[in-house]
Amino acid sequence: MKGKIHNLQIFFLGLLGLYPLIKFDWSSKIIAIFCALSITIAITNKRIHFTRENCTRFIAMTSYFFLLFFSTIYSSNNEEALLNIAQITPLLIIPFIISFVNFKISQKNKTSIFQLFIAVNIIYTFVIMYLFINSPDRLILGIQYYLLDYDKFQFITNQNPLGSFVLVHKAYFSMGFVMCALFALYAFLKNSLKSKSLRVVYFFVFIYFSLWIFFAFSFPNVLALILSVLLMLKLELKKKSFLIAVISFVIFCGVFLTIKSNDVDFQRGINFIKSASTGKEYNVKETRGEIYKAVFGIVKKSSFSEFLFGFGFGDVQERLNKEYQNRLLQNKSRNILYYSEEISDNYWFKNNIKVLGNSGVSPEGKKNADLMIGENLKERRSHNISANINNEDKGRYTLSVFVKKDQSNLVTLRLGTINQRATFDLSDGKLFKKEDVFKADIIALKNNWYRCFIVVDEYKSGLVLFGLSDDKGAYVYKTPNTQSMFFWGLQLEKGNLTTYLDNENEQLQIAINEELNTHNNYIYLFLAAGFLGLLSFLFFIAYLFKISLFPLDIFKVSFCILVGLNFLTENILSRHWGLMFFSFMLVLLFNKEEKV
Repeated sequence: MKGKIHNLQIFFLGLLGLYPLIKFDWSSKIIAIFCALSITIAITNKRIHFTRENCTRFIAMTSYFFLLFFSTIYSSNNEEALLNIAQITPLLIIPFIISFVNFKISQKNKTSIFQLFIAVNIIYTFVIMYLFINSPDRLILGIQYYLLDYDKFQFITNQNPLGSFVLVHKAYFSMGFVMCALFALYAFLKNSLKSKSLRVVYFFVFIYFSLWIFFAFSFPNVLALILSVLLMLKLELKKKSFLIAVISFVIFCGVFLTIKSNDVDFQRGINFIKSASTGKEYNVKETRGEIYKAVFGIVKKSSFSEFLFGFGFGDVQERLNKEYQNRLLQNKSRNILYYSEEISDNYWFKNNIKVLGNSGVSPEGKKNADLMIGENLKERRSHNISANINNEDKGRYTLSVFVKKDQSNLVTLRLGTINQRATFDLSDGKLFKKEDVFKADIIALKNNWYRCFIVVDEYKSGLVLFGLSDDKGAYVYKTPNTQSMFFWGLQLEKGNLTTYLDNENEQLQIAINEELNTHNNYIYLFLAAGFLGLLSFLFFIAYLFKISLFPLDIFKVSFCILVGLNFLTENILSRHWGLMFFSFMLVLLFNKEEKV
């Protein structure tokens, strides 16, 4: 009977590993059943042991949790605080089971659960590939375009109506992929499998997940994979085999790092690291920079008690949102438009237009001008790029843009209604025609660039638009000719035309619009429970490292490296997927091994 009950526990633990493919509420119920079953059986069989060693273990793993719970008392938003506590309850119950409940897992059962987890994650990759292939927007660009840029792959995948049921956030699924890759590599290196073909299968499973990790390219997970693989090779191979394996792996990593080097996300990550380490300014374009500036502003204005105990578990996001708004007011730009030098960005709506980013040298001498190419030209349509703007004040506004002729002569600017526009001729650098605008003019610059602008009185809201026109200056037209033109540096400003200024608040505006969290679990703990909360959480991570190193367990160490790095870039424990991964691996790896 005891054996059957124990098998039931193992069964529910295995089910928990299905979290990538099941609904969030289902995995919550599974972990609740597993925890309730484990504690109930332990109480019934009198197998809960409150020894000094067990109590020390429990306190080391949960002291930060109790500080978070204590912070609900001084949280102004008690409802949010209690909801947050309820969501992270597994972080209290799982350590209780690990510390006090005599629940053991045999190596055979652990291996079986890992194999199931690998199978689930392979199926998960097939699911997201299916969503991508069946997305209505997949054929916009060639397949190779998406293989080099995961963010575009994710965008297309999310366009599939079924995409809302599957999380394709690379940081979260990559954590599971790293553990799958490491288990497969370990099985291959141990060479204890009876079937040689099965050993080969494990090797290809390792390669498969490694390719996915490099494709998605979540920095912490790529780094965790590299460090963990090198450590495993060092532990499992003799000197000569180790050198051969390391050289092969370094070449493997080098190839894919080179391929990803042109990826925007890769470059953003490298620049962000450079900025953080050197203090120099790089073109980061990373919202985390704005988050960290907001956090610094919050801490700078905090009292000693707030520094020590935090602001409360329910108030962190509200504090961040307020600081985002304060920073935007303090750093308000004269240029109202965002992505004024990145017209290829999704901020701009493309109407029968394709944009090739960084295709020409701009007036500032850098290759960062975009090329606008007309599409569907043989059909009677308009061909332009636009953004809908709503300003606080009504009055005179000026819209300007830098343009250069390619295969088109005429460019149209619109600010407000369809009649508030003007058309400019780049062949002779003159105004072609204007309609209901106060002023329209064109200024000649070096290297055949022009700055066109229109001034509109009584403007507050409506389209900011620039686009192509035919030889008659029509807004809607068709033509047999190819049309293209270089664009750069849009500016919308209140009042008359001034010198061009790039609006550098776009990442801050994204943080406001999306109400971004800290994207760092350490910072989140610090804001919620203060320095004491952060210190206790760091002690928890250090304790996991200690029991992973003495005695040394490669999977435990790899898990600690993995989560330790991911905590730097994401609120892993605040999201259901991350919480399920952390809880699942914690109980699977850090429980007592059953001897058979």
